[in-house]
Amino acid sequence: MLLETLKNEFKEAMKARDVEKKEILSYVIAQISAKAKDTQVDLADEDIMQLIKKEIKTRKEAIEMLTNAGKTEDVVVEQTKIDVLLQYLPEMMSESDLSVLIDWLISELWIEDVNKERGTLIGAIMKDHKAVIDGSLMNQVISSKIG
Repeated sequence: MLLETLKNEFKEAMKARDVEKKEILSYVIAQISAKAKDTQVDLADEDIMQLIKKEIKTRKEAIEMLTNAGKTEDVVVEQTKIDVLLQYLPEMMSESDLSVLIDWLISELWIEDVNKERGTLIGAIMKDHKAVIDGSLMNQVISSKIG
């Protein structure tokens, strides 16, 4: 289970005195525990991966703000945390693979107007590929198909 892996990696980071890895894993484990407590259900690996993806997105937004503020040292720390979190996710689908999948689904679902049937298309993509899709990349590729 992914949660056990995260906990074991956290212990290893503590032993190795890896501050950034320890901090981000501690935070993510706390987020998982809080969500499990709120929902009163143990989270499945897919739910944990969604939490990790959300945290990566938050860190990327922070990097953008820190870059604009000229805080390069803080950018490096945030990028290190992202790199740690990416280790616990499956490899994301490339833009070209995603484009091929979207083209196939448009054909398979007989979608004539991508803009009008965007929700149907996104639902079909996420149904089987949620764990390996970057949402912002998916939106960019879909937007490129409109017109």
